[in-house]
Amino acid sequence: MDAEKRLARRRILRVRATVEISSRSAAGRTFDISSHGIAILLPMATAAGADARIHFMLPLGGRMHAIAVTGRVTNCTLSADEFRTGFAFLTVEREQQILIDKYCSES
Repeated sequence: MDAEKRLARRRILRVRATVEISSRSAAGRTFDISSHGIAILLPMATAAGADARIHFMLPLGGRMHAIAVTGRVTNCTLSADEFRTGFAFLTVEREQQILIDKYCSES
């Protein structure tokens, strides 16, 4: 049996997201998040290795925080009629990383 390969614990996050890859922009829904990456349900398949700009809102402390990060597609799997796409974070502003870490560490 394979050992868990994730770098950090994931937490469910169900909010709208916008993903910009090359000249395409797609609306999707987040699935879960960790300190190192995020899974988003998108309407189209995306090749592993593609870089993207990802925008979403993070609920924390009774407020919604706008998050914008750069990520790289690590995997893309068809799930029902959507593509569950995993992104590893490449660039996250320090303040936003603190918010993501805090969200992920809450129970």
